[in-house]
Amino acid sequence: MDVIGPKGTLVFPTFSIDKTMENTLNNKKYIFNPNTTPSTVGKITEVFRTLPDVKRSLHPTHSVAALGPLAEELTNTHLDDGTNFGRSSPLGKLYTLNGKIIGLGTNFGPVTFYHVYEDFYPKRFPGVYNKSPVKSKIMNEGKSHKIKIYCHDSIYHKHRIDKSPEIESYFSRFFQSENIVNMDFIGKSLSWWINAKKMFECVNKLYYKGKTIYNI
Repeated sequence: MDVIGPKGTLVFPTFSIDKTMENTLNNKKYIFNPNTTPSTVGKITEVFRTLPDVKRSLHPTHSVAALGPLAEELTNTHLDDGTNFGRSSPLGKLYTLNGKIIGLGTNFGPVTFYHVYEDFYPKRFPGVYNKSPVKSKIMNEGKSHKIKIYCHDSIYHKHRIDKSPEIESYFSRFFQSENIVNMDFIGKSLSWWINAKKMFECVNKLYYKGKTIYNI
């Protein structure tokens, strides 16, 4: 926050997933509340979502929190186009705004931004979602709302980049060969950042080479 200053907007995933998206949405007792549902993707993200003035998007499994001048714009239409990472989602808007994607002490496997490409071009990835949406509940301004959300097919995602060192290594080498990766140490952690549009373009190039985060 000190680095980006008052004109910058900081964004974190605050996903609330119990094992898998499918498992979470099939829990009939589960109701997502942006004010109280904890993030399950790390202590940093959980602390961040509780800070003053942080905005959190409404999504039962893949909410995103933001702080700064663009926080409201990034988080206020997450479910509008019916996909998890489409143009109305925070990560879709991160692409439009050409934000920076930062990996803190992690490799290129667990990067949810890959799914933006899928949701922008769904016909290229038949099978990534289950055919029928799942009913879920979210709390918004103190009221419960029923929604329908498309859920990732757990079998399709079984060999995804975050579960395959071979695919992760291939993507890592390709990104670096394209000179889009900026690396340095934050504390003792080797970390990196990439412009969102450049990463999207590289994923597009790989798609036309027949390489995806599911199969190389």
